[in-house]
Amino acid sequence: MNEKELFRRIGGLDDDLIEEAAKHRHVPVRRLAAAACAVLIVAAAVGMYRAQQRTPFTLEHSTGDVSVEVVSDLPEYGESACLAYMTEEELVTGSQTDIIRGTVTDIQNVLVSCGDWSGYRAVIEVKTDHVYRTYSGCKAGDTVCLLAPGPIRMETQGMSGLDTVQQIEVGMEGIFMGRPYGENDVEEQDGSRLYWMDVARYGLPDGIRYAFLQTDSGLLFDRDAYPSFSDAQTLDEVAEGLEKLISQ
Repeated sequence: MNEKELFRRIGGLDDDLIEEAAKHRHVPVRRLAAAACAVLIVAAAVGMYRAQQRTPFTLEHSTGDVSVEVVSDLPEYGESACLAYMTEEELVTGSQTDIIRGTVTDIQNVLVSCGDWSGYRAVIEVKTDHVYRTYSGCKAGDTVCLLAPGPIRMETQGMSGLDTVQQIEVGMEGIFMGRPYGENDVEEQDGSRLYWMDVARYGLPDGIRYAFLQTDSGLLFDRDAYPSFSDAQTLDEVAEGLEKLISQ
């Protein structure tokens, strides 16, 4: 695949969750040391190295100029978005998400490309221990993949002030609310069609309100979004609060 320009549009949030988005200024990327056995591709226009390798994604439904590549280096820019306000009832019952609990077993940052469009994402693999609600037939014991709306920067994990998803680490237990991808979840560009279900089973509607994580420093989630259990200290308490909202 030809090297795409660095400054790419990053989408992936559900349209009904975003009121407006403002892209931050781009920051030049410093060159990184090559890792042993990595395949290095020089992006001359921006002067950075990006380690690249093919992933096991078969993309069996997608057509045209589409690809998904694991990336080890990320451009040093970010994006912020103002999310539409939703009540906790709307977040839980208004969106058809599978609600699962499990342990993160793998994280891969990927560059997804479709025609002239491309964007960075993170594929989060979770071994499911409990299913509170499912629309896709998920069962306890299943290993599933969730697609985060942006990459996860390993060097910033553990820092405060980041989106919930940015704090995810391998080995961490959490509760995740993922929307199952179907045939209508398609990125179309220049005659190419990328089906998101070829990349992951679920998509996280945003990186803030749809994950609850048990971290070394305590329970992490958007407490303002869930006032009925905002004082929860354990995942069991979160599960109890979510089950009450589901039953309404």
